[in-house]
Amino acid sequence: MSKVVKVAVFADIHSNRKALEACIKDAKMLGATEFIVAGDIVGDWHEPNEAINLIKELTPLAIKGNFEQALCEYKAVSDLWEIYEVYAHYLWTYNQLTEENKEYVNRLPKVLTALHDDLSIRIVHGSPFNVNDSMYIEDGDIRIKTALRQISEDVLIFSHTHQQCCVRDGVKIAVNPGSVGEHYNEEMAAEYCILEICDAEVTDVLFRKVKYDFDKYFVELLQSDVYK
Repeated sequence: MSKVVKVAVFADIHSNRKALEACIKDAKMLGATEFIVAGDIVGDWHEPNEAINLIKELTPLAIKGNFEQALCEYKAVSDLWEIYEVYAHYLWTYNQLTEENKEYVNRLPKVLTALHDDLSIRIVHGSPFNVNDSMYIEDGDIRIKTALRQISEDVLIFSHTHQQCCVRDGVKIAVNPGSVGEHYNEEMAAEYCILEICDAEVTDVLFRKVKYDFDKYFVELLQSDVYK
């Protein structure tokens, strides 16, 4: 009997260490042995270095999100960040990061292709074409299917919209794991998914919502330097 490999997919962590720790624990408990991170490791919450350090220890399969891409453009736009309040989170996060983690963010690729036996997986943040693209499921699945048809890989991992979804087009599949750190569900639970892979095929996608002490952590955010 062929072995089933479980691959956990995280995205849109946004510096939420507590949610990330809860998802890692849940995924390992369910038997996940491999991990993919589809961007936006940092931003908005108050523990960017801690989130990056967890990911660095967890997996090499991580990419830039739009937040990391913005941080990499800091030197070109720093004057704007200093003036306009809308950029406050970017500036705060940039100033918090250690030099080592700034370099880590800079080295992250925008797109990554991973091979699992004969199964090929394209990892992007927004879409295969732009890190800032938003492929919302409310718009129907035609845009997601179009993206699938325009890549050579078997599986498309995307994120950015913070919406859990799975779209199949023939033998191909596109998956959005939802958001670990900025989740919009009623339970205020961290979101991720697990791909079950067997014989070079995604046989199942398990969407997870993981509870953690959101209220307590939110108070910590409000008391942090982010809002000072």
